[in-house]
Amino acid sequence: MITGTINHDGTIGPVGGIVEKAKASKDVGAELFLVPLAQSREVVYKMEQHCESYGHTKICTTETLPVKFDVEEETGISVREVGSITDAKKYFFE
Repeated sequence: MITGTINHDGTIGPVGGIVEKAKASKDVGAELFLVPLAQSREVVYKMEQHCESYGHTKICTTETLPVKFDVEEETGISVREVGSITDAKKYFFE
C-alpha cells in the first residue's frame, strides 16, 4: 500500500492520517506501507493539566506535550519512506 500526494514532478508529498491509513492497510492484509519522506514517525499532542492549591484558591494550567512514536511499531506493518514515484515503483515491480 502507499499514501501521499503525487506532485507534477513525480515526487510524493505529505498527507495526514498516516497511522489510521497504516492500520487500515494492515487490516486488509498488506505487509508493507509506503509513506512520504519524513512521515514514518509521527508526533501527536496530549494535554496534561496541573493544579495547585493556594489557600482557598485552586490554580490549574494545561500543558500541550508532544509525544513521538514510530508508525511501524504503533501499527505492526512494515513502513518505508519514498520520495518519488520512481522510488515507490521499486517496491511494486521487483
